[in-house]
Amino acid sequence: MNEKLAKFTHDYPEIHLELVVEDRFIDIVAERFDAGIRLGHHVAKDMVAVRISEELQMCTAASPDYLAKYGMPKTPYDLMEHECLIHRLPTSGGNMVWEFCNPKAKKHIVKIQPQGRLKTNQGFLHKNYAVNGLGILWTPQDVIRQEIDSGKLVPILQDWNMSYEGYYLYYPNRRQDSPLFRALVEALRM
Repeated sequence: MNEKLAKFTHDYPEIHLELVVEDRFIDIVAERFDAGIRLGHHVAKDMVAVRISEELQMCTAASPDYLAKYGMPKTPYDLMEHECLIHRLPTSGGNMVWEFCNPKAKKHIVKIQPQGRLKTNQGFLHKNYAVNGLGILWTPQDVIRQEIDSGKLVPILQDWNMSYEGYYLYYPNRRQDSPLFRALVEALRM
């Protein structure tokens, strides 16, 4: 998606984009945004939803040092004995539940409420903590692709990886009238 936005910016140098990254659900109309991006197609009925990404593949990973010191979890249930890096949800104030797809029963989703000493709502901090051997990370695979490729992080529980429907751009019906907005939608569309 970043590449698509970069190309759009190059193709339309006269357009000014303002991107706001929020880790909460917002009412884009009430907060006066032109559009939003949300995982999955579940948006309000009065919105248009356009798919803009492939499926989101989750990945559980840890540094080689962490795994050498604490061992390799074999199932998601083993994570309860490990130091996990907790993602705090700003909307509810709770912690993100980690989800896994049981490889022996594909429709069975295993949900784990991870335990750990480090809690943040910033993904880049989770990645840094994991690289530094401070715990196990659960995040979209593309976020840590470079760290996996370089050996700084090792994927674990790969048979249990969860996939989610991709990201969607969503916006009110009235936004379709603008030619520039339609150009942005087409640039991001899959």
